[in-house]
Amino acid sequence: PTPSYQPETAPQSPPVPARQNPLAPETLTLPNGMSPGPSRQSTTPITFGSPSPQPTRPLNKKERFALARRLIEESGEDLTWVCAQMGIHPTTLYRWRKEGKV
Repeated sequence: PTPSYQPETAPQSPPVPARQNPLAPETLTLPNGMSPGPSRQSTTPITFGSPSPQPTRPLNKKERFALARRLIEESGEDLTWVCAQMGIHPTTLYRWRKEGKV
């Protein structure tokens, strides 16, 4: 009789425990006096700096240019922040400044 072929089986490794999210609040190690902050389920809104104006109608061109001018002055020339606050693309603000509108 001819010997039958038996494929070698790879050695079984021990089961890998499930990975925990290293950024989960329960796993974070923070300096004394600091907390991880509110969770996404928090009902408290997060606000940064001064609240942006909430118009009841869309702003017209003159109002948008005036708002951009005011935000640029208040932010100390932080153009990226101004674009984020106004919801416009950075190229738009660059073009407005180049054309002298802001």
